[in-house]
Amino acid sequence: GVLKHYHEQQLQEYSRYKNWTQSCYMECHEQWSPQVPITEELRDVMLPLLDRAKEHFATWYKDLYGLNDVEVVTLNSFITKYIPVEGKDEFGKHVDSAKADGSLILALPTDEPHDWPGLKVWDGKDSNGKIKEHTLKLEAGDICCLDSLVWHHGLPISVGKRYVAVCFYRCKWKKVKM
Repeated sequence: GVLKHYHEQQLQEYSRYKNWTQSCYMECHEQWSPQVPITEELRDVMLPLLDRAKEHFATWYKDLYGLNDVEVVTLNSFITKYIPVEGKDEFGKHVDSAKADGSLILALPTDEPHDWPGLKVWDGKDSNGKIKEHTLKLEAGDICCLDSLVWHHGLPISVGKRYVAVCFYRCKWKKVKM
């Protein structure tokens, strides 16, 4: 059902990606700017998965910050397709949004083989105080949660297609654990 409803969407500008059309939106919060059209059929097919992803993110976020409870609001969610065509094969080093408290990336299954190497993430520091670099090979069903303003890079694909679902979240803290 997912691939049936995915389609390349309207042109978006993301810093150096001036002609990005590889994302198909499922949700867009009313206060998000710019407002983008959503694909309702895709959202409806993905809704149970989006709900589970939000729950997973909330648990991860509570553990990260030592919280008893957190309210998670979806700012937007979309599916991005990586294909071996220049400008559509990767999404270079970036942070997701100053508006988001965190994001979640879910690797989706594909019908054809691919060589997507995954995500490169810059997070944490080593014993010398240098930022650690991690490469995460995401298989279908794998999730990567990122705190706000964590640099990451959707690495280039050279064979096949790779679809990932991405969600940006805003978090409202309830209580800090004592």
